[in-house]
Amino acid sequence: MISVDDYFLSLSRFLAKFRSIVRVEPDHPFHRLTDVVGRVEARIHFYDGSYLDVGEMIRIAKGAPLNFHYRYHWQAPDGPRWTYDDAPHHPGMDTFPFHKHVYQGSTRTVESHAHIRLTEAIQEVLQMLGES
Repeated sequence: MISVDDYFLSLSRFLAKFRSIVRVEPDHPFHRLTDVVGRVEARIHFYDGSYLDVGEMIRIAKGAPLNFHYRYHWQAPDGPRWTYDDAPHHPGMDTFPFHKHVYQGSTRTVESHAHIRLTEAIQEVLQMLGES
């Protein structure tokens, strides 16, 4: 059976693979609460000056990590780009509570979006930066 520490190790290895990621703050963003529950609180900085703020709770369920109470917010130097979260503040969405806030200039829209994992959010940023 995997533990939350295994998830943290896997995530650390994933982050180390990409040249576009220049640093992660704080140095120790992983918080083990029990063998099967943990929290990630981090800011992932990219070469272009953008960053991804990460807040998520992880639970190991049926032998796999499951994120819950998550928020992934990508901020570019000139303003926010998007935020994925599972806060229950858009009950009319067909993917409730999962959704994505998309920012274009001063306009923000909310879109239905399926449950997303942290690695998928990071890959979306990397793809926009030309690395995937």
